[in-house]
Amino acid sequence: MRYLIFILYIFAIGCKNQGASHNDTNTQKKEIQYHLIDSFGSVSRDTSEFYKLNCGLFRNMAGVIGYQAVDKSREEPRIVYLVSIYYADMKDTLNGGLMEMNKVIDTATFKMAGDYYFEDKNHIYNFHPMMDGGTISVSLDADIKSFKILGNGIYAKDKRHCYCRGHLIEGADNRSFNIFRGKVYNFAYDKKHFYSGDWIMSKEDVKDMGLDTLRLKTR
Repeated sequence: MRYLIFILYIFAIGCKNQGASHNDTNTQKKEIQYHLIDSFGSVSRDTSEFYKLNCGLFRNMAGVIGYQAVDKSREEPRIVYLVSIYYADMKDTLNGGLMEMNKVIDTATFKMAGDYYFEDKNHIYNFHPMMDGGTISVSLDADIKSFKILGNGIYAKDKRHCYCRGHLIEGADNRSFNIFRGKVYNFAYDKKHFYSGDWIMSKEDVKDMGLDTLRLKTR
């Protein structure tokens, strides 16, 4: 009899501890603070839950739309939401055309066209990843209808310009501009130059890497 009472006592304690653990988990979940970062790096906190939209962006119950990124500038990385866009309001010359994302992006047509470029029916957007999460801006140079991503998404071009990670490549010839593939995917070329990122490479660097020979093979 005493043995049976002891077993029931142990069982009761176990159930109680499981209940306490479950409640602690729920409490911790409610206390999660999501950090909203505008383009000035100003951080605000929001305890409401964000929900992922079909387009890949996130929205909370207050209607705030953001792009989910990771802040790696701290000892413990944390999820952040970028909620503002540069160059969206060209009348604002003091703040870099800064606007809230939910006033700019058309979520019905929005899509992520690679790691550095987004688009909707109105704009091409550049994403600039940084240690604190990054920034998003409207591309003032890109032509929406002819814009296309090249290869793995580092480079892009349209009928007028060429781009690398959202930056305009000055002087690049868009008609002959192309990329290397395989291990040298981060290099590109046109009829005049070779490019490492958005920089023109020297002839010495091109020769050392064998890019001139490789270009002949890709034609």
